[in-house]
Amino acid sequence: IEMLYHYYPENIRHKDLNGYLPLHLTAAFCPSIKIAKFVYSLYTNAVGSKTSYGDLCIHLAIKYNTNFEVFKFFYQKHHLYFDSIGSIF
Repeated sequence: IEMLYHYYPENIRHKDLNGYLPLHLTAAFCPSIKIAKFVYSLYTNAVGSKTSYGDLCIHLAIKYNTNFEVFKFFYQKHHLYFDSIGSIF
């Protein structure tokens, strides 16, 4: 992941056809808290970005991720982000 980011840093902000950013996919499918924290650190505001289906990272972590530590991480970041902008959605 670090090498991909090194060569293609702009892709961390690129959405796919369904509106998914790399952080959305990390929240949903990455079992590693270390990788989740790293991808988050590359684009922290992605935690407030919705997919084309209206899902935030926290929604995807709840639906698909099996690592409770990853879920807790996104739960924490979700609240920090929305508290900072004065909204929960």
